Amino acid sequence: MRPIPEPDLLALARDALAENRPGLRLGEGEMDEALRRACKPVAGEGQIALLRTHHLTGRSHGYEAFDYLVAADDGQSGEPARPVTENTWRRLLDRATDEDAFRVGVSSYLRRQYPSCGGSELPRR
Repeated sequence: MRPIPEPDLLALARDALAENRPGLRLGEGEMDEALRRACKPVAGEGQIALLRTHHLTGRSHGYEAFDYLVAADDGQSGEPARPVTENTWRRLLDRATDEDAFRVGVSSYLRRQYPSCGGSELPRR
C-alpha cells in the first residue's frame, strides 16, 4: 500500500479522535508532536516504532504503519481483528485512489466487515 500523505493522516487522526474521544481536544502542535513520536523507536524497547516515514514529491512526507502493527490489527497475533468503524471505512475511501480503494475492499472482506455504500457510488479520485 502506498504511504499515506501527512495531511490525510492528520485529518484521519483528528476524525478518529473526534469520534472515539469527543472530549479530547489537541492543538496543531500536539498532533505534530504525536506524529513525530510515532516515527521514533520506543526507548528501552529496541528499535520498534509505529510508523515509517517516506519522502514524497514536493518535500512532503508520507507514512506507513509497520507490518507488525498491521498483523496485530488484523488478528494475526491470536487476538481477534480490531473492528474498523463504518466512519473510518468511509474516510479511507474518500481519500483513496482506485488502487487503494480495492485494497480497502479486500481488507474489509478479509476482516468480514463490509462497509455499506449508503446507496451511493463509491468515491472516485
